[in-house]
Amino acid sequence: MHIALVAAVLAARPFTPEELLQTRRPDDVQVSPDGRWASVTVRQKNLDENRDVKDVWLFSLTTGDANQFTRNGRSEHARWSPDGKDLLVSRDSQLWLYALDGGDPRQITTLSTGADNGVFSPDGRFIAFTSDVYPDCKGGGAGSAGDGRSLQGGAVEDTCDKQHSEEHEKGPKARIITHLFARHWTEWKEGKRTHIFIQPTSGGPAKDVTPFDSDWPSWSLGGGDDFQFTPEDELVVHSKPADREAWSTNGDLWLIENQKPPKNLTENNKGDDSEPRISPDGRYLAWISQARDGYESDRWRLKLQERRSGKTTVIELPDDPATIVWRRDSKGLVVSMTQKAHVVLESVSLDGSHTRIADAASDDFALMPDGTPVAVIAGITHPPEVFKGATRLSHLNDEQYK
Repeated sequence: MHIALVAAVLAARPFTPEELLQTRRPDDVQVSPDGRWASVTVRQKNLDENRDVKDVWLFSLTTGDANQFTRNGRSEHARWSPDGKDLLVSRDSQLWLYALDGGDPRQITTLSTGADNGVFSPDGRFIAFTSDVYPDCKGGGAGSAGDGRSLQGGAVEDTCDKQHSEEHEKGPKARIITHLFARHWTEWKEGKRTHIFIQPTSGGPAKDVTPFDSDWPSWSLGGGDDFQFTPEDELVVHSKPADREAWSTNGDLWLIENQKPPKNLTENNKGDDSEPRISPDGRYLAWISQARDGYESDRWRLKLQERRSGKTTVIELPDDPATIVWRRDSKGLVVSMTQKAHVVLESVSLDGSHTRIADAASDDFALMPDGTPVAVIAGITHPPEVFKGATRLSHLNDEQYK
């Protein structure tokens, strides 16, 4: 039997680099509030343009039908409105609102520095998003005196950022580095900082709620959305003060309240605190945490805090948690972790007990209202595809890999 298997493998056609680059790669699974749809970003390499062609697709979780939702090749990061009627999409460096029942999409951000990573507030009245801006354009908060992004006539006047961008495009291309971080791998910051803005979903002025010389949220590898609204329309954000950004792994979770200085929620922990997740009922905050500073490979642990009392519990799991997703009833979470080179899912109760619910999964998953996971799963023998539980939904690469 072993010889026959080896012979079959050797007889198969070779896998080429061109095929790898042509593979359609789904990611960023998001399940609609009513559990009927899953939105997914599908990417494919375009060698002529040296970029990813990316669009949002919808998969019916009842019939399995697949539909390409956007068609401009530059759309990603779709997020459902709380009523399930709209999708907030990052497209062409701005945020657009798409109605699920059709009609023309509506552009809702216009910052010269762009907008990305949009999320809805729990009541759908506001959106929060990130933009890479020049920190010296700040003057004490958006709308205040001396602020280069002051609110004028219901629109954001970001003249200061525009001037900096124009100056950067002119003249010799020399970099003067005055502080770290200056670059993550191959991406230069170019003197900018990532800040979080909030604006009404219906349109109107955007306000920078993190007017500081640091990144909000701080850069992280594969961490997903590192900021979330609370039911009170506050924000919980992962960030690291600029003075230790290049020298320390100690990031914290901060509460951004209206007209108040940020409050450090994890000041007593000396390691990294990341991936904040508010329970649907607003009672709990879950996140992943490292205990030691300076060790990127330190063990991650799952922490759970009762927001009213501040009581925090460390939940012990067999391995490091990666992605954490709340159940819709707020009675527990589902957590991904890697065991023996396989990603598995554990259901975790509020009392810390946990049970295995999937032996083949990924860190890219979301939950249906009944708790069924919807995930992008790839393997040695098959390319990435979308699965509902153990049922395959997508067939994005069938034609290529006949």
